[in-house]
Amino acid sequence: MRGVELAGRRIVAVALLGHGERHHLDGGIGLELAARVWAERLLREQPKADTTARVRWLFESAYGRLPNDGEVSACVESLGELRALQPGDAAEVETWTDLCHALLNANDFIYVK
Repeated sequence: MRGVELAGRRIVAVALLGHGERHHLDGGIGLELAARVWAERLLREQPKADTTARVRWLFESAYGRLPNDGEVSACVESLGELRALQPGDAAEVETWTDLCHALLNANDFIYVK
């Protein structure tokens, strides 16, 4: 299986996508599509979870750790702002996709500590 090497380690995005959705960032998938697939997985696997629980799930699946209180607050605030920008039925998926996209671009995801 091909994958993207990051500091000598295979990139985590393959695991984020889940079974049956194993695309590779170096095989044509962009971060937008990876973010959408990840957001759809979140909503599918955490359908009744509240916003804070979903944010915690995202951090644990992306970074292998739970978010601190400031990170949870920042994500919840961002989600509120994003929801205001997303009209229509697809707003929930689009809102979470935007947050997932931001998390995929964060230093915690890009760099190994």
